[in-house]
Amino acid sequence: MTTETRQTRRRILLNILAGSERPIGATRLARELRNFGIEISDRAVRLMLEEFDREGLTENLGRRGRQLTSKGAEVASEQISATLRGYVNVKADSLASQMTFNLSRRRGSIIINVSLIPQRYIQRAVEKIIRAFEAGLGFGELIGIGMPGEMFAGLRVPKDRIAIATVCGVSANGIFFQAGIPIVCIFGGLLEMYRTQPRYFQHIIHYNGTTIDPLEIFMKGEMTSVDKIARGETGLLGAGFREIPAVSLHRFLRFQELMEKAKLKGILGIGRPGQPLAGIPVSRGRVGVIVTAGLNPIAAAQEQHIPIQSFAMSRLYPYENLVHYTTLRRFLEPV
Repeated sequence: MTTETRQTRRRILLNILAGSERPIGATRLARELRNFGIEISDRAVRLMLEEFDREGLTENLGRRGRQLTSKGAEVASEQISATLRGYVNVKADSLASQMTFNLSRRRGSIIINVSLIPQRYIQRAVEKIIRAFEAGLGFGELIGIGMPGEMFAGLRVPKDRIAIATVCGVSANGIFFQAGIPIVCIFGGLLEMYRTQPRYFQHIIHYNGTTIDPLEIFMKGEMTSVDKIARGETGLLGAGFREIPAVSLHRFLRFQELMEKAKLKGILGIGRPGQPLAGIPVSRGRVGVIVTAGLNPIAAAQEQHIPIQSFAMSRLYPYENLVHYTTLRRFLEPV
């Protein structure tokens, strides 16, 4: 096996582990690798997992399988390889198809992003996060919270950090897929907002040309200005551009109302059949849709130069375990 092939397998294994809600064993990991066209034995996967254990990237839970440590999650997030071009698109479709969330019953798994915030900055971060949610700049109003040292969403939260999960905008894909509405991810970008109204995209990254979620890239480059928008000023926030068939538009609007009742409001704009939306041309017979990025409230905090680690499209998580963002106000109370 060449060094390049070995590194490719390691990267894919880490990404599969990062996208799983539960620990995974070698047999299932070998099966997942075959979906990427990699024929590998269970034994070979076990040997690679033992390497991960020694490097501190995974935690061995016995018969339950392996899960990533916080170090492993960080490495998985930062891996970039030309052999994995298009992985964001593949991962988005894979997670959306695995969602079990039922919109009418409001139960089942949904896609989340996970952000790790240093405990010493939590009060300052929460102030910005809450303001962004109040301005309607997140995907919905629900979050998850993991305290230092706890197991949260299959990840051990570092002892000096607090984990905050936000609903990922790709969850919209899963919801509409289940409704029989095919929705296609085109790109992620920075959308200029003027008085809370979308204007046009200033920067875009196509999902089939990157292995890292576009908003993660923009956040690391300090290119967002979500907090300015939350304060009523002009700024840039993360958003995804999707397309749906024009014939599905009426059903799409009906399910959008149900999403809002489930506190999953996240559609920023809907175009007209075959007409441009926010300066983006749309194919004939299709409609453009702008979906809010779930990491926007976290971006508002990171704009304050708080060292936050974020993992977009991190994993599936039970919707019923999410809480309203106002729960974060407990971190604003004096200890």
